[in-house]
Amino acid sequence: MTLQTVPGRHRSAQSFSVFAELTSVLGQAGLSGARVAATVGVAGGLMAAGSAIPANAAPAKASAVTAAAPAAAPAVAPAAVPAATTAYLTVTLRQGNSHYAQNRILQRRLNALGAKLTVDGRFGAKTLAAVKKYQRSKGLQADGIVGPKTRKALKLAGTASAPAAASRSTSRSAINMARAAMWDRIAKCESGGRWNINTGNGYYGGLQFDYRTWLSVNGDDFAPRADKASRAEQITVANRLYAKRGLQPWGCRHAA
Repeated sequence: MTLQTVPGRHRSAQSFSVFAELTSVLGQAGLSGARVAATVGVAGGLMAAGSAIPANAAPAKASAVTAAAPAAAPAVAPAAVPAATTAYLTVTLRQGNSHYAQNRILQRRLNALGAKLTVDGRFGAKTLAAVKKYQRSKGLQADGIVGPKTRKALKLAGTASAPAAASRSTSRSAINMARAAMWDRIAKCESGGRWNINTGNGYYGGLQFDYRTWLSVNGDDFAPRADKASRAEQITVANRLYAKRGLQPWGCRHAA
């Protein structure tokens, strides 16, 4: 790396004499190396800007660096926390089900009650164990099935507003086959048209979603990864991403 000198910023021998004297005085005052460097840096900035410092000027007192206490930051009122929106379970859940969005609601609720689950939307062995443990703690049948009684105990059965929540969930999971022919062409280019492809390269499904992008548009409404979703579900999620970013995310956008 080559260091470049900024035009007009050369220091004279007189300047360096001032710096040396200032550094010596600050060091004798017991200031740390960092504060010495900071004070000398300030002086250097003044010289660079054209401020005159007489050669016989008295050295700056060390107390000038430390005497003034930092101004107290003005009190800032904490931001108002928006009211939480409760999500409800609208279906019976059991191990191995494909209701990924509902499973995530369940996992978050169990975590709030002390479980330590990965919120991945998959009702696997760990989620099953957490459900059974909770059921036993409430005197329920410990079968691992999240039916009406367990949902009610978890306070996820909802109230009068539950139908509205169910409607939102159903709407969010609705299939959208717009631009299907276009997506088929892009999938042909991206993956050879193989909608269940997983080559281990970090991209999944016919349209080659990476995991983070898939979740960013709620792909887990259908499956935890694109290759686990159907063609129609992948196209639905692609349309969601398209509404936000157009074809920019796809390397094969030219095939559209």
